Amino acid sequence: MMERDLEPFDVDAYYNIPLLVGKGGFTGTFGSNIGRTKPRKKKLKLYKALKIGYTRDLNRQQKMLKKYGYVIDKDLTNPREQVVAYNPFDKKLLFIENGTDPKSQKDLYTDLLLGQGGIKQSARYIDSKNALTKAVDKYKDVKPDNINVVGHSLGGNITNYIAPSGSNAYTYNAAFTPGQKTRSNVENFVTKGDIFSTFYTKPNTTVLPNTHEKEKLGVKDYLTKTHEVENIKDLPVYF
Repeated sequence: MMERDLEPFDVDAYYNIPLLVGKGGFTGTFGSNIGRTKPRKKKLKLYKALKIGYTRDLNRQQKMLKKYGYVIDKDLTNPREQVVAYNPFDKKLLFIENGTDPKSQKDLYTDLLLGQGGIKQSARYIDSKNALTKAVDKYKDVKPDNINVVGHSLGGNITNYIAPSGSNAYTYNAAFTPGQKTRSNVENFVTKGDIFSTFYTKPNTTVLPNTHEKEKLGVKDYLTKTHEVENIKDLPVYF
């Protein structure tokens, strides 16, 4: 009997899992990065997913997501705006919607339209909606309840609109506009005192304590820290 037969099932020996998948086929090898055993059955934390998106770097995003069994779809991913990743082992689809990139005129214009109630006319919204629609259509083996859509700030607003019915959506400090409601399949988290999510609606929204209230911070630093993703580092939300 070969030595390998005594080891746990060797994914790399049976599947040539791609590192990135695109129109031209697979590029790179995922199996070679995970060794001779199955991927770790490690659940992804909401905080971690948002942080991965905010690297805004395709290679770093893939390197971090592979720990959870995901491969990035490079044709549907714009690393500065949204990440589309597929888990071929658990048949899961992950969609990460980033918040505003202050260096992006496209995002700054989207923020302007958001404030005027016209976000659905923005290129950012349209691009994200199209990417998610194509992903759902492409990965037909993924059941609706295995689709996870997450977003922060501007990304939270977009997530609230585009998450497919039956999917699981999680938003943090979503920049809601007056009258915008949290959809039934969206779980929204807000840090108390965050001005960017002032217009959140109570159904499906959890208000978290603000640990910065007792700190001696200037107005700018207080607003920045209250809004940032680091506030939910210990929030036990996994998928």
